[in-house]
Amino acid sequence: MTPEELPKKLGEKIKTLRKSKKLSLKELALESDLEKSNLVRIESGRSCPSPKTLLKIANGLGLKLKDLFDFKY
Repeated sequence: MTPEELPKKLGEKIKTLRKSKKLSLKELALESDLEKSNLVRIESGRSCPSPKTLLKIANGLGLKLKDLFDFKY
């Protein structure tokens, strides 16, 4: 994976995890203390979140931070 591919892969992973937990974007935003619009940008790969934001998302999903980086090739 190249550095340019990371935001897209990360966004796809977060979206997959969110849907597997049957959470809407709004629900995850509330659980993560983030703006819904921010999550939309992250899931679409248009934004590469900071470590702090990633931790908030992982906590909102009830997961460990490392779970967000468990990519299948």
